[in-house]
Amino acid sequence: MRLGLDSKAREYLRVETKLPVRFQFIGQTTHEGPGLDQVHEGWTRDISGGGVCLIGPLPEASWVPDLLTQGLELALSIELSASSFAYAVARVIWLEGEGDESTFGLAFTHISKSTQSRLVDLAMGEAVASR
Repeated sequence: MRLGLDSKAREYLRVETKLPVRFQFIGQTTHEGPGLDQVHEGWTRDISGGGVCLIGPLPEASWVPDLLTQGLELALSIELSASSFAYAVARVIWLEGEGDESTFGLAFTHISKSTQSRLVDLAMGEAVASR
């Protein structure tokens, strides 16, 4: 079951692509647990200049309210190539599943203009290549 709200229409082209992601849950929460101070690994299902669909672990189901109300965000390191990474912070817009392969719909809240431009270029390149 999907939890959360899907927001307005997309501002950026979104393309399917599987890229490795390392991420950490950050922010304020009343919940404690071993997952808060750990770096987790996952992958993208799709990506755009405005956000990403991430597949990865949700260490504690009790974090869902804080994730959906922006008490917790995710710090992301997305591997674009062997020597190129995109760094951003994102909030959870929606969430499906529990455990090791949860699906997070994320919108970037903190991302540099240059990183965002690289993601837009990546999405455009993937879209052209898939034609």
